[in-house]
Amino acid sequence: MKVLKSLASIQAQYEAVVREIESLKVKQMALKKAGIDYGTPNYKQGRYLRIVRPATDERGRQFEYIGADPEKQQAVLSAIERGKEYDELDGRLVSLEKALRRLDDDLYHLTNTFKWSHGLAIEDA
Repeated sequence: MKVLKSLASIQAQYEAVVREIESLKVKQMALKKAGIDYGTPNYKQGRYLRIVRPATDERGRQFEYIGADPEKQQAVLSAIERGKEYDELDGRLVSLEKALRRLDDDLYHLTNTFKWSHGLAIEDA
């Protein structure tokens, strides 16, 4: 029956999405543990790194001087890259969670419509 194949397909897709959500959350936690940061790198005289921090409601842009030390520069730049990756993962996570909520709503509607159409008194499992 097509219905049973469709239900099996929905279940398989649902389980895959849930696993992906769990995987994304683990990756986000690892990134956060390693340290994330936000800002735009800006080199003064091609050598001295400073980070332009995002503006907030309370203040405008701020500059954080990092200096010419390659190790410090690399640490800050890596944290900024992790911040970008964290945000990308967050976008994907929000999208997947939204898809699950939409599936839940659609299945709820479909189930109730089917109950009303056949009129049989069946207890939900």
